[in-house]
Amino acid sequence: MRFNDDECIFCDTWSSPRGEHLLPQWVMRFHAGDCPGEHRAEVNGEPLTLASGAPVRVDTPIKSQFQLPCCNNHNEELNANYEYRATPVVKKMLGGIADDPVWPVLNDDEVFEASRWWIKTVALLAHRCTTVSWAKFRYQLNSDDSISFDDSVYDSIGQGRIPGDMSAWLVVADSATIADPYQVLNRIPLATISKSGATPTTPYVRNFGLRTRFDRQVFVQVAHHPNAEIVHPDEVSGNAVRIWPTSTRLALSELPLLNSQCLYAFQNRFLVGGSMTGLNGHQGLIYFRAFNPIWFRTDDPGILAYVPDSYTNDELDQVRTVVSQVRQARSS
Repeated sequence: MRFNDDECIFCDTWSSPRGEHLLPQWVMRFHAGDCPGEHRAEVNGEPLTLASGAPVRVDTPIKSQFQLPCCNNHNEELNANYEYRATPVVKKMLGGIADDPVWPVLNDDEVFEASRWWIKTVALLAHRCTTVSWAKFRYQLNSDDSISFDDSVYDSIGQGRIPGDMSAWLVVADSATIADPYQVLNRIPLATISKSGATPTTPYVRNFGLRTRFDRQVFVQVAHHPNAEIVHPDEVSGNAVRIWPTSTRLALSELPLLNSQCLYAFQNRFLVGGSMTGLNGHQGLIYFRAFNPIWFRTDDPGILAYVPDSYTNDELDQVRTVVSQVRQARSS
């Protein structure tokens, strides 16, 4: 499908007719050819439906396209900054390079490039202008009034940078596992935290997953959390691994396979809403009783960390270690 009279989301010039394809054709071909069978189309854990309400059937996913308006210049910059360097690594993650039955280990540089690709892709899929084409029809993927990542996130991505206040985590599930709704404990509030005299920025979180050739699914969760640091409960428990910011190897085969309830908990761990202001002079702990976590000040002035109030002292020590490692990774 072509864009007509649409502006590029990164600048005020006109979009090219084809815009930016958020899921490259090699991803669609990979799912169509190397992973036969019916595939569920979901965004943020919710089934993708047609205007009639019928679910999108992706037994031939190559016929569907996820696009947003983008000019030729920014399309080329996205390719240069993300696609070209990450494609071999993401293919390696999905098992699309060799017939090796062993899930490969990614080195530090590979994790870095793959993480940038996942964050870019998840963020652009969440953009209000993103569309999905199926057969001869095009539908807006996200409603005009839906919450999305802040404009500053897209400005940075368009310039080839991942914002400093973003995090991403990865989990693995069996290929047949479907998230099973149940009560999620230790949910994390993503409140809008405003420092005195600063313009508040609304946080946001989004999930996205792809099936691999190893009879597994890989799910990535991307969160934008201005003025706060997040220690994910699944990161502490070992169910999830942080892929951004990080500089460590990634052995996907060593991650636990999440069952349906654990996958649902991971995908619904955050609650976006609420606000807090005037944090510059605050000292000590902040108790946000609406969602029941503990907020504690890290060694970095002005940075607060979210953790559930059920954590033991040993778990809090682990949280402090994670925060220290993350802050060091962000500064490198």
